[in-house]
Amino acid sequence: MGPIPKELLKHTCVLEKYMHSIDGITLCSRQTLENVRLSLRVKKHHGSTDSTEGGGVLYYDCTNSLPHDTEIISDRYESRILFEGHSFAVCGARYVYDDEKLHHIEVQLGGG
Repeated sequence: MGPIPKELLKHTCVLEKYMHSIDGITLCSRQTLENVRLSLRVKKHHGSTDSTEGGGVLYYDCTNSLPHDTEIISDRYESRILFEGHSFAVCGARYVYDDEKLHHIEVQLGGG
């Protein structure tokens, strides 16, 4: 199986990693992810305070997505994806292999 074609990986987003401490939640790092694909379900609510809910999937190709070898999900921290003004919690990941080599990661995103 070849890599996901670059023309399908048309999105750029930001990965933020947070750690919990006794002082609260601390932003540990912010990293731009390029050549990824986001398939999102976004619903806007209008009222006294506008809010957004939704979720979706981020596709990170192990050949064409940048930066290479980035750690998107870990037990050590909480991750969020920022895209076009929306913030999504990283809820889980599905690792897809081509034989024994990691091909791509499907990152499950939740709203909030």
